[in-house]
Order: sequence, then structure tokens, then C-alpha cells
Amino acid sequence: MGQILIAWSISRDIAVIPKSVNQDRIIENFKSAEITLDSGDLDLLANIGVSHRFIDGSFFHRTAESLYIK
Repeated sequence: MGQILIAWSISRDIAVIPKSVNQDRIIENFKSAEITLDSGDLDLLANIGVSHRFIDGSFFHRTAESLYIK
């Protein structure tokens, strides 16, 4: 399942940094780049309805001052 989610993120131009110390899992994660998802797969994944955690990069556009409550 993890490799499918990695492939889905890659297809959406999202940088993915999977965490693993297990050599076999690391190899599987690299093979995610070879997975081809068709439009039906992409639609199913986009509408899965499960919350997930990711960094959208919006915090990179803040100034240091905006991080503090005034």
C-alpha cells in the first residue's frame, strides 16, 4: 500500500521522502517510481476520504515575524 501512495504522490508532482531503515522496504520504495497509475486509479485515490498528513509548503512563504502571535 505504501508504494502505491508514493507512486500517487509522484504522479501529482509531490516530493516524497519515505522513512525506512529496512533495506527491503527501501528497495520497494524506489520501485514505486516504476508504478503506473491510470486515471481511474488516480480518481479512486483522490477520493479515498481518509485524512493524511503531509507538508504542503505553505509555511515556506511566511516571514519569521508572522510565526509569533502579537
